[in-house]
This record gives sequence, C-alpha cells and structure tokens, in this order.
Amino acid sequence: MAVRVSLPLRTGRLLTRGSLREPVNSFQRRSSSAIRSTTLPCRCGGSDLVMQNPKTTSPRSPLLLLLFAVGFAIMIFARGAWLFGSSIGVVYAIVALFTAGLFGQALLNSADSGSQVVSRGVFLIFVSFVLTFPSIVNPQVQHFIDLQATDRRIRAELSKAIDADPAFRHVVIETQKRKCVCVEISGSVSSHDDYDRLRSQVSSKCPTIANVLIDWDVAISSPVPGD
Repeated sequence: MAVRVSLPLRTGRLLTRGSLREPVNSFQRRSSSAIRSTTLPCRCGGSDLVMQNPKTTSPRSPLLLLLFAVGFAIMIFARGAWLFGSSIGVVYAIVALFTAGLFGQALLNSADSGSQVVSRGVFLIFVSFVLTFPSIVNPQVQHFIDLQATDRRIRAELSKAIDADPAFRHVVIETQKRKCVCVEISGSVSSHDDYDRLRSQVSSKCPTIANVLIDWDVAISSPVPGD
C-alpha cells in the first residue's frame, strides 16, 4: 500500500513541476514567436517600401523629359523656320512643347494606364510628321514653302554679290513674301559707275533674280562734275 501510494505522489510531483515548466517554456516560445511575427511584417513592410521605390519617379526622370522636350522643340523650330520663316518656327516650337508636355505628363503620372501613354506617344509622332512634312498632308502649303526657299536663295546671292565690294557697304536689301518674292535694294553709292557695277553684279551673280521682283531705290551720294 505504501509503495502504491508513494509512487503516484512522486509522479504527481514530477508532473506538477513539468506542468509548471511547460507553460513557462510554451509562453516563452509563444512570446518569441510573437516577437518574430511582429518584426517580420515590419521587415516585409520595409522591403515592400524598397520594392516600391523603383516605381516612384526618380529625380532624374523629370530632368530627362525636360531635356527631351526642349531638344524636340528646338528641332521643330529649326524645321519650321527653314520651311516658312522664323515667325512660323516659333509657332512650331510652341506646338512641339505642348505635345511633348502631354507625353511627359503621361510618363510621370503613375495613375495613367499604359494605353494612355501609348496613345500620347502616337499623337506626338503624328504631330511631328505633320510639322516636318506639311506638304504631304496639305499640298497647297508647298507654294509658301517655295516662296521661303526663293527668299532664302535670293538673300544669300545678293549678300554675296554686295558684300564682296566695299563700294556697296551702304546698300541695304529687304525682301517681302507676297504672291511672289519682292526685293527692295536701297541705300547709296558714291558714283554712277558704282551704281552701274552694282546692277551688273546683281544680274550676273544672282540667278534667282529672274524669279523675283526687284525695286531699285539706290541714291548716288556724289553728283557728277559739271551737272
């Protein structure tokens, strides 16, 4: 009886000690796992933030888009000034900046879908084509392009013919584009011989003179002796 009674008591004491230790150990394990579980989401959150950083716009992206817009506007301005003159070139540049701004806004705005970026890119390409080759879209524009080309050639030829002779340093050239190119040659020369030589050089060194109208308004500063 004593043996039977003492064994359960000892076993109960061991079980009681073990039962007291197990909740402590389990509490420690649960607390440590809870700590790990609370720290892991923070780390994951940090990693999520790091992963989201590449999606955010870097400081260089707006600068690159600005450089692209300015370069695009300069090229379109040069094309417009070559085809129609500097005043139309300014209009070309404004249109180019507007279209490039729309495209850049779509790239910078993360809320815009990919289809919107593509559509604005296609619109930018279309506007560039129309501005670069306007006569393909509207053949009637070719007349004004030819006038600008004639104006550009006659100015270059007259400047080359007049600047070569110091006697013509007071001669001024002005052009106007109407139905055709009108050229006004004004100023003064020192003698009748200089005036005759001026007309001779203009006729011989300016082949485009046949396609323009010339108005001579050149004065002779020194009168002929005996007059």
